[in-house]
Amino acid sequence: MAGDSDAPGSNPPSGSGELDARLYADLRAMARRALASERKDHTLQSADLVHEAWCKLNRSDLQWSSRGDFFAAAARAMRRILVDHARSRRALRRDAARKQRLEGASAILLTDTTTDILDLDTALERLSDEYPDAALVLEMRFFAGLELGEIARLRDVSRRTIDRVLGFAMSWLYRELNRSSS
Repeated sequence: MAGDSDAPGSNPPSGSGELDARLYADLRAMARRALASERKDHTLQSADLVHEAWCKLNRSDLQWSSRGDFFAAAARAMRRILVDHARSRRALRRDAARKQRLEGASAILLTDTTTDILDLDTALERLSDEYPDAALVLEMRFFAGLELGEIARLRDVSRRTIDRVLGFAMSWLYRELNRSSS
């Protein structure tokens, strides 16, 4: 399966921002879940995704006040990496008939599984502009692969609140994607 390699580069990054083994394991699990919904021939491995995300997080001047804030930032970084990867792959192929698919999340979010990850990203950006909390919950669920109860704990809200916010976000996203495809 793509993303499951324990190749030589799969050790925690070292250097100025040392990543402890437990946090690294959590990030690897997030990366495997994020890559599980990608196409079968995806070229990124979970270790690569973790290392790139860690580099992005380590370069930023952000300070995290909680574990939840850190994992939200990690989910966002992984999303950006996957989107950038998709853009570069698209630029190489220039073949509109061979759109990339986000099968895992689109199967849950949408009835039309041909939704392109770049269209999904554009819609998520609009959602983030209008409803940042809803976009964050959606990212944590589908790009980080976190369970609803875990998101609730990390966001320090009830599971029911997360259910409501996620339902709203999915409905909003469904409407936006269908509007842009018309």
